[in-house]
Amino acid sequence: AVDRQRGRLGPRALRNLRPYRQRDATGLWPAEIFSMDGHTFDAEVAHPFHGQPFRPEITSAIDIATRKLVGWSVALAESSLAVLDALRHAVQTHGIPAELYVDNGSGYHNALMEQQAIGFMARLCITKTHSRPFNSQARGAIERLHQTVWVRLAKTFATYLGDAMDKEARDSVHKITRQDLKKVGKSRLLPTWPEFLARCAAAVADYNAHPHTSLPLIRDPLTGRKRHQSPDEVWAELVQQNPECLVTIRETEVADLFRPYKTGKVTRGMVRIFGNLYSDSALSGHHGDSVFIGYDIHDAERVWVRDRNQALIAVARLDANKSDYRPLTAVEHSHAKRAKGRLIRLERHLDEVHLELTGSRPVLEGRLATPEEQAAAREYLAESAPAPLVAAGRDEGETGQRPRIFRSDLELWQWVQDHPALANDQDRAYLAECLEDEDFQALIEREAQKKSRRNSAAA
Repeated sequence: AVDRQRGRLGPRALRNLRPYRQRDATGLWPAEIFSMDGHTFDAEVAHPFHGQPFRPEITSAIDIATRKLVGWSVALAESSLAVLDALRHAVQTHGIPAELYVDNGSGYHNALMEQQAIGFMARLCITKTHSRPFNSQARGAIERLHQTVWVRLAKTFATYLGDAMDKEARDSVHKITRQDLKKVGKSRLLPTWPEFLARCAAAVADYNAHPHTSLPLIRDPLTGRKRHQSPDEVWAELVQQNPECLVTIRETEVADLFRPYKTGKVTRGMVRIFGNLYSDSALSGHHGDSVFIGYDIHDAERVWVRDRNQALIAVARLDANKSDYRPLTAVEHSHAKRAKGRLIRLERHLDEVHLELTGSRPVLEGRLATPEEQAAAREYLAESAPAPLVAAGRDEGETGQRPRIFRSDLELWQWVQDHPALANDQDRAYLAECLEDEDFQALIEREAQKKSRRNSAAA
């Protein structure tokens, strides 16, 4: 059959016709191998921020030996933080796995998980293995879990969007929810975020307590009939036989073990992360040192600074010179970054619309302006334009001199670009440090694009 279909089907499709090897979990102990994967929920729920319908991303972790769903997390979109939260939940409730079996997705294949010094695999001493690309059959246990738990749960929602939903009914629900949102800002058919989380927790508990066909047969003590064991029953039985198979962590260790870290540099007793500055007196003796900076994704008031040997130097507090009126957490930082990207795309689209309407040359009374008319118009606008405003912090008549105050790092960078001869070494050193921040680089790039568009429009 394979030879007959060769040439008609590609290598991945031919794999479905070839013999395969079944994997036997007999002999494995609990927490020996965890498998993780993400799944986009097949029903719409209300977004926790703005209430609009969307499909959340669910990350699950399953124990191969017992088929128990040991950890799960729900996020607004697929990200490494969602994977980290699901792993934290699994480790905190069911112990540290010896091996983690995942695919090659970006959520698992990144510095946050794999970096030698600060990656979570190294800090938890977990061996991570990847399945081959486009080989979901190798992760059959976790793939089947999606159908058993999350797809089955999605079918209980009125906003289900899967193939099993009647198209006419799906269109009707879509129309009703949009009309309700437009009129009153919410819809009775659209589950709220707390309701969705509660139903997810109930679905997980029901799955773990339900008989699983891949587990051994037993005689039910209540009915006297034979049935398969549930994941909860197998987990409890194996742990009772071999309690040493579980490697647990104390509650006091959970927060630090699962705290994300980034590399940074100490400058004059301060460290910078996500555009915020943190300082502590203990950092004054580490000027210029490369350190690890740990942060809480929901609390931006403090960071944990460690040396290259993972020894804690200080818990630095938020200092002055913030880039915002209040500190940005990692989650807020990612939301702001995503919003900036949308704004840039909208500005580009707006420029394209203007070009489609007016073309590259101005139009007067339904005809193209001649070069002489364009020159006359520019001369008239130059003569009638109001006098330029003096920037805040500058003395009138001294625009070429150094301002007393710069309102932002971007304003300092723009002034240095315009007046390189007036800038001093301290200005250049400070900007060199700012340019190490990815957000500041993106801000400069955006300003350069806006300036380029203005110059093109004026040409």
